[in-house]
Amino acid sequence: MASLGWEDIVLDGLEGICSLFDSIYFIKTLGIITDKSFLYRKIIQNNFSLKLWLATLLLIIKKLVVKLFQNYKILRFLKIELKQHINNNNNNNKNNHINSILLEKLNKKINQHYNFIKLNLLDLIQNLLYCAIVIIELLKLKISKKSKFILELLANSITIVKHI
Repeated sequence: MASLGWEDIVLDGLEGICSLFDSIYFIKTLGIITDKSFLYRKIIQNNFSLKLWLATLLLIIKKLVVKLFQNYKILRFLKIELKQHINNNNNNNKNNHINSILLEKLNKKINQHYNFIKLNLLDLIQNLLYCAIVIIELLKLKISKKSKFILELLANSITIVKHI
């Protein structure tokens, strides 16, 4: 296992703070707290908190994009390996048991990378939505309540979908 650099440690801490902001925003969207509640005003409507949240979201988005590209490259390599192995297996019927085990392992790895990519894509979309929400809050942009509600609903729906 690779050791974590100081950037990874700082980003992990920022992701924890970001998760807190996401959770507070989620409970506000559910109606458990309001725009006027002490917790929401002190944490979410605070200009510094919004800037920190935005900076963290941008760093997380960058990290997710890099992970997605890396996993896509690995997935592409695994698919090529699988295709070559199937072609070789069709030409050579020796060691069927070993070939079936290898095929099974390759398929398992491919499925793991597909699932990883799906989850990271959901995270990326969710973070982009939260980014839009934070920019709206930070710049105090005038958008309709319906549009803002749709953004919040989409961002929060992804949280639910990820855990299903």
